[in-house]
Amino acid sequence: MQDDNLRIKPRPSKLFMYEIFYSDLNDIKIKSNNLSITEFACGASKILKNIQPDFYQGIDLKEELILNSIRLNRNQNYNFFKGNMVNFNTNIKTNLGICIQTFGINLDFDEEIFIKCLNNLNNHVLKNGSLIFNISSDLYYKYQKSIDQFCEKNFNETKYIHYGIFNGRYNYRISRFLIIIEHLLSFKSKIKKHLYIKCTNKIF
Repeated sequence: MQDDNLRIKPRPSKLFMYEIFYSDLNDIKIKSNNLSITEFACGASKILKNIQPDFYQGIDLKEELILNSIRLNRNQNYNFFKGNMVNFNTNIKTNLGICIQTFGINLDFDEEIFIKCLNNLNNHVLKNGSLIFNISSDLYYKYQKSIDQFCEKNFNETKYIHYGIFNGRYNYRISRFLIIIEHLLSFKSKIKKHLYIKCTNKIF
């Protein structure tokens, strides 16, 4: 999920996003008596390496990734499913819903399917819970009205962070410097390739 292997030159903007993401996860964990997470497009569920929630349910289309998650995470409160984000339903609500990178790198989502995915993820989030996802700027501006309406309808607060200036690969030392620059360049701009969205205080 992250550029953990320093032998591979990291992408500064990606690391920038993950630093914000993990900071938010830690804040939510500190404020929650019991942290429970639903993750769509969970892949190998790598967040479990750094964040250990009390309950976790993850879904992904790729069976090999789900099997790997099961192998690496034997906690009885962690559940992994192979399936589609649109139709997935466990009837279990958690205080945090996550979908990272899928909307951020895939530009082929139809608007109706995309909003259905968001609504389904939201259906797995408790009242007063939070939802975090990232998205490509192209997809956001294409469906901006629907996305903003979804956030405003379902949550009291929404934080938008535009990022994605330094998307090439650099050595780790240069990447750390560029991450600092990305923090300083906090303005909204269409030259930034991605958007990180955190919705908090679910209304109902």
